[in-house]
Amino acid sequence: MKIITFFLILLATLQTFSQNTSITDNEWVLQELTVDGNTINTIPNNSEIHYIKLGFLGNNIVTYDNFACGGFFLDVSIDSASSTLSITENFNPYEISCLENDNIEFTNTYYSFFQNSEGLNFTYGVVDTNNEEAILTLTSSNGDQALFINNYFPSVPTALSANSWYLEKIVENNTEFFPPYANGLDVIEANFLEEVDFWTNNCQLLMAQIHYNNESESFHFDAKNLQLENDCENFTSFINLYNSFFNAVEELNFENSFDFQINQNSTHSVLILTNTNGDQAYYNSEFLSLPTENRLNVSVYPNPAREKIYFSSDSNLPIKWVHIFDATGKKIKLSIEKNSIDVSSLKSGIYFAKLEINNRTVVKKISIE
Repeated sequence: MKIITFFLILLATLQTFSQNTSITDNEWVLQELTVDGNTINTIPNNSEIHYIKLGFLGNNIVTYDNFACGGFFLDVSIDSASSTLSITENFNPYEISCLENDNIEFTNTYYSFFQNSEGLNFTYGVVDTNNEEAILTLTSSNGDQALFINNYFPSVPTALSANSWYLEKIVENNTEFFPPYANGLDVIEANFLEEVDFWTNNCQLLMAQIHYNNESESFHFDAKNLQLENDCENFTSFINLYNSFFNAVEELNFENSFDFQINQNSTHSVLILTNTNGDQAYYNSEFLSLPTENRLNVSVYPNPAREKIYFSSDSNLPIKWVHIFDATGKKIKLSIEKNSIDVSSLKSGIYFAKLEINNRTVVKKISIE
């Protein structure tokens, strides 16, 4: 991740606030923090904190440091006429879960920026730069200041996001390894999304933020992976191989990049990911490998949903259990009624449903409006 250190130069060249960029229509990444006269312009960049993200969901403000150390989700009031922002509930951030002392200290400092402002009131300004970025300045009532930028993450290439991708094989050290679909492993699917950028399911779920380099057709992970409730007892060998391709057996290595290539044949597209070791993962835009009678097709409807979500399988097999996770990997407690779930209490966004049917596990993406 590049650390941008030239804010004073940028700000000196900008004359007026722009009305073109909205504070609420963007995701912002922290670049500089000043608290009690002390300025931090090198944000931690390590396995626990790789960036600090700030966003707005309706009348809420949400901030987190790549799911590792902490964050908060609070109600806010924004007055665009006066460029003021007020937190309208008690400041109650998540418990800090970092292990490194420097990261704990930084997270406490970041929390104090919001917590120490009198009445939890802030002024803000948004300025557009000449390189299609915008800078958000938050200033607390006691003069502390935080600088954020948008457009930190290049958008997902359309060629990647246009399809769901189904794993065909892993090639490691010139040896091909095929998923044991015929033995009951559910289809391994990969998706490149704007909401969480990348997720792939097997009998566990791997999610990650991605930073793209569209010129070189490559990407690297910008956020720690999440592996939820490993149910891979019967397929441990292949799943470990799949995880190791992404360097995700224990945690992601942010220095490793992946090249991507998409080839088109007469019936479908083929996505080839290549890691820094030269190993490759092959995906197809259509699922080709499993006989129809061995597939476990699960429907989720309506999707997007507002009140209830229903689940069904084409084989009418009973669903043993359903777990719902948010985009940070946190399990959400909800009321489950046989093959439906009441989701009316959920905030808008992307969630994941993990189901067990006939001793097999399926992960489905759901959207709440």
